[in-house]
Amino acid sequence: MKGDFTRHTFDRSKHYSSVRMQQGRVQLDADWNEQRDIDAHHDQTAHRDVIGSCGAPLHDAGFFIQPQGDNLLIGAGRYYVDGILCENEADVLYTAQEDFPGATLPPSDGPGRYIVYLDVWQRHITALEDPDIREVALGGPDTATRMKTVWQVRLVRVGDLGAPLHCLSEPDAWLATIAPSTGQMQARSQPGGTASDPCIIPPGAGYRRLENQLYRVEIHQGGALGVATFKWSRDNGAIVTAWLDQDGDDLTVSSLGRDKTLGFANGQWVELTDDTHELNDEPGTLVRLINAEGQILTIDPATATGTVDRADFPSNPKVRRWDMPEGPITVTIPVTNDGWIPLEDGIEVRFQAGSFETGDYWQIPARTLLGDGDIEWPHDASSPPQPLAQLPHGIRHHYCRLAVVDFNQGTWTAVDDGDCRQLFPPTTELRSLFYVGGDGQEVTPDPTQPAQLLPLPQWLQVGVANGTHRVADATVRFTVRTGNGRLQGNVTTLDIPTVNGIASCSWSLDSTTPSQQVEATLLDASGSPVHVPIRFTANLSLASEVAYDPRNCADLAEAGVRTVQQAIDELCRRTPEAEPGIGIRRISSMADDADVLNDAIMPVSRLAAGLLIECDDRLSEESGGGVPLEPPSSYGPDTVPAKPTCFVSLDLPYPLGPERELWQFGGVAGFQPLVVASTLEIRENRIFWRPTQGASVWLQQHLFQRLNIMEVTDRILAHLTVKGNFIWRGDSGEEPSVYVDGDAFGRLSRTGRVDIRLPSGDGRRGGDFEMWFWLAPVQVRGLIIDVTVFSNTITGTVRDSTGGVIPGATIIMTGQGVTRTALTDAQGGFRFVDLAAGNYVLTAQFGNLTAQQQVTVPGIIGPTPPGPVPPPIFDPAAFPGRTLAEVSGIGPTLRARLEENGITHPAEVASMETARLAELLRISESRASTIIDNARRLLTG
Repeated sequence: MKGDFTRHTFDRSKHYSSVRMQQGRVQLDADWNEQRDIDAHHDQTAHRDVIGSCGAPLHDAGFFIQPQGDNLLIGAGRYYVDGILCENEADVLYTAQEDFPGATLPPSDGPGRYIVYLDVWQRHITALEDPDIREVALGGPDTATRMKTVWQVRLVRVGDLGAPLHCLSEPDAWLATIAPSTGQMQARSQPGGTASDPCIIPPGAGYRRLENQLYRVEIHQGGALGVATFKWSRDNGAIVTAWLDQDGDDLTVSSLGRDKTLGFANGQWVELTDDTHELNDEPGTLVRLINAEGQILTIDPATATGTVDRADFPSNPKVRRWDMPEGPITVTIPVTNDGWIPLEDGIEVRFQAGSFETGDYWQIPARTLLGDGDIEWPHDASSPPQPLAQLPHGIRHHYCRLAVVDFNQGTWTAVDDGDCRQLFPPTTELRSLFYVGGDGQEVTPDPTQPAQLLPLPQWLQVGVANGTHRVADATVRFTVRTGNGRLQGNVTTLDIPTVNGIASCSWSLDSTTPSQQVEATLLDASGSPVHVPIRFTANLSLASEVAYDPRNCADLAEAGVRTVQQAIDELCRRTPEAEPGIGIRRISSMADDADVLNDAIMPVSRLAAGLLIECDDRLSEESGGGVPLEPPSSYGPDTVPAKPTCFVSLDLPYPLGPERELWQFGGVAGFQPLVVASTLEIRENRIFWRPTQGASVWLQQHLFQRLNIMEVTDRILAHLTVKGNFIWRGDSGEEPSVYVDGDAFGRLSRTGRVDIRLPSGDGRRGGDFEMWFWLAPVQVRGLIIDVTVFSNTITGTVRDSTGGVIPGATIIMTGQGVTRTALTDAQGGFRFVDLAAGNYVLTAQFGNLTAQQQVTVPGIIGPTPPGPVPPPIFDPAAFPGRTLAEVSGIGPTLRARLEENGITHPAEVASMETARLAELLRISESRASTIIDNARRLLTG
């Protein structure tokens, strides 16, 4: 603080809490300033004790660092550094900081990891820096000054790109950046005799001036001993004037001072500086005056320590007087005078080894009648007392890390967990959620009743408190996170208000999930979570979850038994009794819901539609296998074979194609298997095997066409295999014990083919199911397109001349300036949506067969109604005697499903929406649409 002060009296070690004025006494600036220093010390200490060394308010957290290409954006808000409040009123770029002029970024070829940090310090502001301080009503006199909190966001490179550095790392570069000056200084005056008169200076007094002064010793150029330089002022560096203009060596200033003592004169040393130099901790230029007259200071440029061009001092240039007679003095320890460096009139200083920074300063109050004429400087307890070496009295810098960022090729990027700011909530929002009781309970399920809910003996309890005070009527939300259990009221989510700070909730587990979890979350008034959750875990008491030590039973140890359930299962397995298994009871084609017979000829279209394997117990949906999800195939799932739990293979003749030329043999030497590309789905007790779209097209349009061209064969032997040891019951959990028992035994049918006994099974779980049939080409005599038109949709089915559906047929729709193409699905269905009104031509192609049909999509009056067009309504009473058996496409299985849902008449089917029928029958919407069309044709003739 380079103000016109008498002295600085605040000493935190004295523990003063206030300054008290007395009546009729002299008022001193030092007393007023000490009160302000006491207040600031208490305020900052309290903030630091509560917040910590660094922290930001949760709801107005400032100084968030956000990369902006080649720059950094500093977020608006507040931050506390060592208890000092820093405020940023608006987002600002790093290079546009108000109190960090000329802030520069690293060169684009300087990649690395950087710490972004706050540098906070107090800057003394006079009316020269801020003219608004002056009271113009009084003529603008120089009155009190101000202290300004300066914050500067800075950068320091701490490592290479990708270096393992985080917000708590302390790399050498960071420690060097925040390290304070270590150099120290002592001050003394030569002792002298005692004065008998206040107006007489004692002879030989240590301090010999007539004026009481506040000396200021300030480091000019930083560095170590022998490198650093210093300057001094007997008036605390307070003699300063605005630098208005320049004409060569003549500097125009605002004033030469109040008088000769407090002004500028020939032979004095002055410092040319400005706000930019001061805010960047840069020394100004020291130069000697050779004249001072009017408002003109004439300098001797030959004595300058730097530039004297006013253009190099762009921001509020000023001229400050210093009082050393010969310019800057080197910081050293002379070999003479015991290392003491004389200033003037008995004032001497001595430096200690260490580092010094530009701006470091010490203040020395000198008093003519202090004892024998001395200075105010602390001494040790030796005899005689010796002046203590002190670290700089200022400027003290405070630092906080804000972020860790990377800089590469001119671009800034954020680092994971690189936001180093510490946030704190208001004290009114310090509600906390505590665990009270109910975690870690167990209940024993009844495996024969998997749907049973099992209540826990103890309720779940959490507490809400603000400090040590319980909070009433706080809302806690309990939510079932794992398992299918229920909370009180048979719900999965429940909000409970606290009673005397406690919220309680009952919990019932489901009977199949071994480990289940409920989460408790504290909510605010808007229903949003405001605290980390508490999670309660409960387990089913299962033999599969209890460890078993097999070391005393060699057989079980050899079998790898580790749980009680495994031990029981292993012992049961060794009994001669039949093992529980799941039998296969029916194989049908999804094309017509008709049985697939062993050793029978089957049109390839029935296989292309997919196979349905029905079992006598529920299956695990996860046991069907499938294409591995991670990592995904670069060429799509259809190009990767599914896991071999259920597959169809074809015995293709060999050799074919180029192999015939290789072997020079045109006959059939043998057969090689081909596994058909397919997808597998398990629902309840059914396995749905479907060829992929590509496989369906190949089966129907290419397989027999090529074989016929080569005149090899007119049928292919196909095998269906179900791997029983990889398909288990649906409620088996992580350790399944009931698997498909697929062994099926052959017998001679009345027609001479080899039939198989169903359901399968021989009392040994895990057996494979195998059957075969003969694929034959579809004898298509012609194509028929059945079409249904709605307001903007065309749906239809492609059939052969006998009425059978044709999967894999190509449908081309043209009209109204558009052309669309589709393939019929496994039920021969197709669909075009979002069509404009007008005429369209549908062309169906299958092999060398073609069919065409023209359709008209009607226009829509007014806006398009939302949702699908409602189906027509058919009254069963208008069609007496009709039965579901008359509807083409509804076989025994589908009829049974309809009757289970109370649907017994074709009119009810004809009135249904496609999606609803598909859901009831568990079939595709295309197949459902075909069945609805058949029902309507039956009723309308």
